[in-house]
Order: sequence, then structure tokens, then C-alpha cells
Amino acid sequence: MNRLFPLLSLALGLGLTPRLAAAEDAAPATTVAAVTNAPAAAATNSPPAATGTNAPAKEASSTTVVNPETRELKPHDVIRFQIEEDPPLSAASEPVHVPVSDGGEALFPVSRHADTYVKVTAAGRKLVDIRKDVKALLDADYYNDCTVKLDLAFANRGNADISSLAKVTIYGSLNQVIPISDGETLMLSEAILRAGGGQQGGFFNLKKVRIHRLDPNTKKELTITVDVNAVLYEGARIKDQQVQDGDRIEVRDKTFNFFN
Repeated sequence: MNRLFPLLSLALGLGLTPRLAAAEDAAPATTVAAVTNAPAAAATNSPPAATGTNAPAKEASSTTVVNPETRELKPHDVIRFQIEEDPPLSAASEPVHVPVSDGGEALFPVSRHADTYVKVTAAGRKLVDIRKDVKALLDADYYNDCTVKLDLAFANRGNADISSLAKVTIYGSLNQVIPISDGETLMLSEAILRAGGGQQGGFFNLKKVRIHRLDPNTKKELTITVDVNAVLYEGARIKDQQVQDGDRIEVRDKTFNFFN
């Protein structure tokens, strides 16, 4: 019996050795799997890093979402503007659309129904800074602690130089050149809004806006008259017209007959 205990201990020791070896063999497999998975996780996370590479193309891409609050504005951006204390003409009144001019300035009306403006340098600046300036100018002469609502309605994704882009020219009481981005379908009502002429009850005659279009084949001019007021404020979107490169859009002031 005394001899059996050493033999039994030896046998048990020999029996346990393969199991320990197997356990030791299994452990590296787990460790290798963890190491193997680490690069895979990095590869999975790599696409977000590519967004940094795409950042310089943000302005040129027509599909990339622009962050209005961090963007430095440029000419031909359009700002959506409203003064909370300025009573609307009707419940359907829209905010005023204020374009940034070629010179980088923006003219903000002191009221939706007024032809008096405050002028602010907008190009190269952020919306938060423009809000502060507009509020300060309005409070100085026209309001007592007004609330300015201001955001980005349209971002010019090209360069400030639009000479190579398709565009329409608005003239008369409004004077603006509106670029048309590649692949964009630009409607007349939107062009008027970008030019800052969409105020309901304003001084522009939106009921008779004329598109002057030169036929490239016959070289004759086609004139299309559109009631933009009905498109914007009466829901008559069917009356809207798509504008094309080279169109000249005529907008005149309202005329008042004081003798009838």
C-alpha cells in the first residue's frame, strides 16, 4: 500500500499534466484572439477619421451639411432674419431673407414693413457675432432690448468668385446676382428670397415679377410674368417657374395711385 501512494500520486500528476498543458495552450489562443480583434476594431473605427480628410471639401460639396453656427459667412450666403418684437403682417408671414453682398455686407430691415436698414459686415464672420451687432444697432435707435432671430437660409458652397458658375441677375428695385450650384433646381420664388425681396407687405411688386430669357436658338427674348406673391403667401406653388443660367429677373417697386 505504501508503494501505491507514490505511484498513484505519480499517475495523478501525469494525468493532470496534459490538462494543464491544454489549459496553457488554450490561454494563448484567447490572447491571440484579443490581439487579432484589436486591429479589426481600429479598422472599424477608421471611417470617422476620414471625415477630417474630407473637411476641406465641405464648402464645395453640395451634399455635405453645413454647420450654420460655426461657418464663416461668405458673399452670396443668405441669412434668415426676424425680430420677435416686430409684429407680423399675418400669421403666414415669413422671416426676411437677407443676402450677403459681393462686398461682404448685409442689410437688415428695422421692420418687416420698413425700407430702413442697419448695415453689418457679414463675410468672414459667424452668425453669433452678426446677431450681437444687429441687436446693438437695432436697440440703439429703434427698439428697447429686441430679440433677434437669425440663422442661415442658404450657403454659397462655391468660392466668392461666381464668374464661372451658372447664375441669374435680378435688377430693378433689387440688384443681386444669384449663383446656381451644379445640379441645383432653382425656382424663381427662391431666387427672390435669396435676394432679400420676399417680404410680405413690402415695397416690391411681387405680383408682377418678369423673367427675361434669351432663346439660344432664335436669339429672341422670351418674357414670363409670375405672381411670386401668390407662390410665397397664397400657396400657389404651381405658378412658380424654374430659372435658368443667364435669366434676367425684373423686380419693380409697387406703384400707388392716389387719385382713385
